Amino acid sequence: MSDIVLVLGITFFLICSIRFSCNKKEVLFFSVEQTTALKGVAILLVYIHHFAQIKCAFYNNHTFLGFLGVSVFLFISGYATMVQAKKKQDGWKKNYWRKKIQRLIIPRVIVVFVFGYLAGRTLLQGLVESTFFWQDWFLAAIIFNYAVFYIALTLKKPVVKVLFICEAVFVVCCIASNQLIMWYNTAFMFAFGVLFAMHKEKVLEVISKLLYHRKLAVLLLIVLIFCSMMRYQRFIFDTLTGILFVMLVILYTYENSFFSKFYENVGRFSWEFYLVHSRIIGIVLNRFTNNNLLAFIESAIISLGIAVVLNKTLEAFYSLISKFKLSR
Repeated sequence: MSDIVLVLGITFFLICSIRFSCNKKEVLFFSVEQTTALKGVAILLVYIHHFAQIKCAFYNNHTFLGFLGVSVFLFISGYATMVQAKKKQDGWKKNYWRKKIQRLIIPRVIVVFVFGYLAGRTLLQGLVESTFFWQDWFLAAIIFNYAVFYIALTLKKPVVKVLFICEAVFVVCCIASNQLIMWYNTAFMFAFGVLFAMHKEKVLEVISKLLYHRKLAVLLLIVLIFCSMMRYQRFIFDTLTGILFVMLVILYTYENSFFSKFYENVGRFSWEFYLVHSRIIGIVLNRFTNNNLLAFIESAIISLGIAVVLNKTLEAFYSLISKFKLSR
């Protein structure tokens, strides 16, 4: 019964919070504000997915929320990377990798060492886990895409074509090496994000026409639900589901001016939240409570709190280093 109450409560919260987050503030379509808020929704989907895998047995028959959230993340990452490159033009490479290391690698190293210490791991074990970061499938995928993007643009090659080819090779390698489906069921979303950034105006023209045909949006939703429930040829159906879901996200945000200060704040700390939330869920369930709803709320609040502290601490540290360099 507690599983059902938890699912109903979360579903009600999501629907209400997203619905009432529309038309509250005028924001440009797919602006930094809006995409950050979408990241907030996406990380919540990932959080629900991981919590449900641990506590709700019936959820594991159709585990789809996680990769839908990841699809949004990768799509927005590809979009934002291309937008920044176009905006900075010839200066796009400046600090490209420094920012990636500061934003992705350093927070992960800190989390690995701190939680490893709390779990009783040795310094050597923490060093090994930090060094072989490609064991973290999401980090490996995003770094791979950033690297391909960097190389293609540096060599002045067609970025989208190179990304799709390399992502296809990535999928083949994952399948050949018997990696879990989560390694590659969202493989093409980064490239789709880059493609969207390059042809945004044309896509918006198509979207404007589609909005006059609401039945099409309903049809997309039905197909999305069908694809998400298919267990046959999972890579194909998961990929289709991710693409359809992102299409619906684009349609919804464009039509309803989606924006939420709450989701924007969560989205700002989404990477740190991602790094700590699974660990926090385990700690809360093992040491504090077995009550599903209470554990869900406590884990989310603690994870977000740690994410904020980690993010702000590193920001202050980077700012201090910059000031020190300027003063010399």
